[in-house]
Amino acid sequence: MDISGTSCGRFAKELDAIDERIVLNVMVMDDGASLETLNSFRRQLGLGPSKNLISSGKPVSTPTPAGDCSNSDGCQHQPAENNDLTRTPHGGSVAESSPDQLHTPDAYQGNRALSRNRAADIPDDVNCRLWITGLPPHCTVQDLLQVIRGVGPIYATHIVPPSINETAPESSIHTSAASLTFFTVADTEKFLSKYHPFVVQGYSTTVIRHRIKTRPLEINGQSRVLVIKGPPAIVNPDHLNRAFTQLWNVRFNTDFIEHRPGKESSEIVWGFGSFRAQAQAGYVLLNRHFSGRVVVQYGDDPCA
Repeated sequence: MDISGTSCGRFAKELDAIDERIVLNVMVMDDGASLETLNSFRRQLGLGPSKNLISSGKPVSTPTPAGDCSNSDGCQHQPAENNDLTRTPHGGSVAESSPDQLHTPDAYQGNRALSRNRAADIPDDVNCRLWITGLPPHCTVQDLLQVIRGVGPIYATHIVPPSINETAPESSIHTSAASLTFFTVADTEKFLSKYHPFVVQGYSTTVIRHRIKTRPLEINGQSRVLVIKGPPAIVNPDHLNRAFTQLWNVRFNTDFIEHRPGKESSEIVWGFGSFRAQAQAGYVLLNRHFSGRVVVQYGDDPCA
């Protein structure tokens, strides 16, 4: 069916016409897949390939507390790759480790050359980032976050799936793990004091402070939930998902979506898996490209 004359068709053309030359830092990841993504955008800009992750494009301003590596959080539709290192359940990689070492936070080495992979120089008791092991094998961000209630808004989440080694089964890790970061120390402490143990789908987990320490960040009314209001041709889950993934290359997880369609105006409440680089990026981009047509506000995080 030809939709070119419909509101959906006009919206599709509009998306295709919006600042395709913009390179967004929020989608640049520190792995092999990210370099391919960066170079594809450099080709659009008429630039040659890059051997590093320094972009000449226009970045989205995303304030980050020291020691945060949550920019790697999320994106079920575009997983990161690391071809020369062994994946660990701690959000990073090590070259060679024993099974016991892989279950400890110190096993995560990551890329120490990156500032976001270096721990903030803060005491353990003000570290807002937690490490959760023993989660269900097929645990999703939604499975994790729906258990958390009455604590505080979530800054970032990242699920690490099981690591199955077919050639050395004894080294396999059959459960998932996750990093969970709150905005504030108070909310981090509230989580630790409330859940003894933290149970997800019948799996009793172990929760410790993450080795990569993350400083607290002022909330200032921000959250991982966006409330988006505007014309139905724009405020539609399918069209916004296309804008996020195809036009802006934002990498994200979705916890929940509530769509309230209307003839003149529609509303979407979109709960992302993280504020960092997900809801935060969506807020900036929607306000930038649909200013005057769409109203975007931060909503209440059900984890709070």
